[in-house]
Amino acid sequence: MPDESQHHPSALDIADAAWHAARVDAGGERIAAAATAARPGREFIPVVLDPRDPMSSARMLVQQAFTQAGRRTLHHHRGAFHEWNGACYRPVDSDTIEATAWAFLGQARRRIASPGPGKPSAALKAPFQPNRARVGDVLAALTAACNLPSDIEPPAWLTPAWSSNVEPMCRRLARPEIGELLPVRNGLLHLPSGELHPPTPDLFGLHATDVPFDRSAPEPAEWLAFLHELWPGDRESIDTLQEWFGLCLGVDTSHQKILLLVGPKRSGKGTIARVLTRLLGIDSVAAPTLASLARNFGLAPSLASRSP
Repeated sequence: MPDESQHHPSALDIADAAWHAARVDAGGERIAAAATAARPGREFIPVVLDPRDPMSSARMLVQQAFTQAGRRTLHHHRGAFHEWNGACYRPVDSDTIEATAWAFLGQARRRIASPGPGKPSAALKAPFQPNRARVGDVLAALTAACNLPSDIEPPAWLTPAWSSNVEPMCRRLARPEIGELLPVRNGLLHLPSGELHPPTPDLFGLHATDVPFDRSAPEPAEWLAFLHELWPGDRESIDTLQEWFGLCLGVDTSHQKILLLVGPKRSGKGTIARVLTRLLGIDSVAAPTLASLARNFGLAPSLASRSP
């Protein structure tokens, strides 16, 4: 028999947490990670590198450009680089990675043979002088140094539970089920408890919402007024929509249901879809048409649209 002393949150419990995440600040910009080496004007600390040892150069590049609070923020997974942006991992194009490598190596130095006795020590170092071959070697080493096994299915923890290498705030999480976490703009929201934890690059997830969680946010009066305009006196329809929004925050599909909104033009269907898209994050939403579903690979867009 089930243990009734354990609380299992209902969809409405989860939806209540969603209401507290309804306020978006004016900028609407996601938290920027410290590792933003590819931005114009980024300066690196000059280091001495060995052109014959590209792996050491790649590791130094990771240390300077793709590390935050001692945690690596760049991973190579299934043929592509992903960089942590402060909330989740997003794909990074190869041109950006290559430009970062050129900038890093362009400020590095290399050791040269001693020019002779009496020469100053500075004369033993010369500009690294990156070229296609040297940059290519470092990029190949960077791919190996940042590689994640392809069998890792995001979202996933990259560090084992209770490891000494795990940040203290992650140990407090006690490794909840991935489906219980919603990455929001300002951290990781534990849906069953409503507790907000700091974000961490140890969680390899590809989606996050731009909405910040604010426990003190007022009730979304305009949204509720909009729903009462759509369904005056129909509390059941409003509760059903709220429950559906809550279910969309997680990955539970055990109910095996699809929500169908039926109504004439300009009856609120588009507004509801836009609010839900903004709540989940545009990268977590797919918009196939009925015609596209009938074609080969019609479900392909939905494969990359997964929350969290």
